[in-house]
Amino acid sequence: MRSGTSKSENPNQRYIENLLNDAGKIPVDADVDTYEMHYPPWFDEEKFKRGQQFYTTNRACMLTAGLCGLIAVLAIPTSLEVLIFTGRSSTPLKAYRRYVQTIRHTMNWYEEQLVPGSK
Repeated sequence: MRSGTSKSENPNQRYIENLLNDAGKIPVDADVDTYEMHYPPWFDEEKFKRGQQFYTTNRACMLTAGLCGLIAVLAIPTSLEVLIFTGRSSTPLKAYRRYVQTIRHTMNWYEEQLVPGSK
């Protein structure tokens, strides 16, 4: 940042601040009752279920790989800067909550059915 330029004058800073402050106020599931799910043309239900079965069979390895990936990302300075900048992982408790939410969200991909009304 140039000297004499405040954070509020930096367009990137303003964008991130708006994203962090305002995006959380907009519900992503506001139209959950009217939303109609569509599969992409390349979706193959048999392959999807086979992938879910692979996860079920190898759950411990998949979760360990995800954790290793997270730790590896923390070693990349630019990725670490983003995490620090957002402030969402600035304390051990915040980091714990964020990563548990991410793990649970990811597990839903593997464990839930991909049908209207599923998680």
